[in-house]
Amino acid sequence: MTLAAGVDLATRNGATAAFRARKWLMALIGGTAAETVKHICAKRPGFVEGLTTWKVFGEGWSNHIADIEARGVAMALAATHDRLVVAQQLDGERTKASATAKKQTGGAAVTGSGGAAAGGSQLDPASADQIAAWIAGGFLLAAIALAVFLIWRARVNRSRATAYAAIAAETVP
Repeated sequence: MTLAAGVDLATRNGATAAFRARKWLMALIGGTAAETVKHICAKRPGFVEGLTTWKVFGEGWSNHIADIEARGVAMALAATHDRLVVAQQLDGERTKASATAKKQTGGAAVTGSGGAAAGGSQLDPASADQIAAWIAGGFLLAAIALAVFLIWRARVNRSRATAYAAIAAETVP
């Protein structure tokens, strides 16, 4: 099977088993090669986060996936565009990833501060209804989980922006 430029890199790098690569590709039929690379790389964190060694190697894996995405997109674009257009499009991807990271960081700060206010000293479980205490605790945990998720996604998008910037710098004549 011959894969498009960039798609081959993302597929072979991300698939530790042939069935996983086939499953990803079958789910992504259609679209440009660059879109396919981005979709494959977007699915990979869900797999590696489930590994028992995520806590040790997670940051490195996230950076590696971001680098593979940027390189794969650059390869896909280079197959149909000249170097200047590739560099411009990669810079556009960097800008989008940076903007998304900023939004997620801001959202995490708002969520985190809002969650802390909701779980403040206003609710005294000893004198309040037990159900209300559980609901407030649930909201607090949900706010904290959302803040952690947004902070993690912001870090992933900062890694993507850095990788796109590095690859764009390599492609400028």
